[in-house]
Amino acid sequence: MFEWFLKYFTSKDRKQYDKPKCNKCGLQSDRTFRIEIINEEVEMTLTGNICNSCIEDMRRDYDVMWLPPLIIKEE
Repeated sequence: MFEWFLKYFTSKDRKQYDKPKCNKCGLQSDRTFRIEIINEEVEMTLTGNICNSCIEDMRRDYDVMWLPPLIIKEE
């Protein structure tokens, strides 16, 4: 009787796929990034996973050549 109860009222562990998660928001990541910061004295490397929604935030924070998207004024 106990086995019947367990069979119908509990869920078996489903196989969890090891999908990488975004380091910033925790969603499923789409890309892997690597940022090298080189100063006169310090050398740093940041690596991790990032999703498409967070890529602009990372570019804004770490990319020196980043330009904001153009705003076109309609008349």
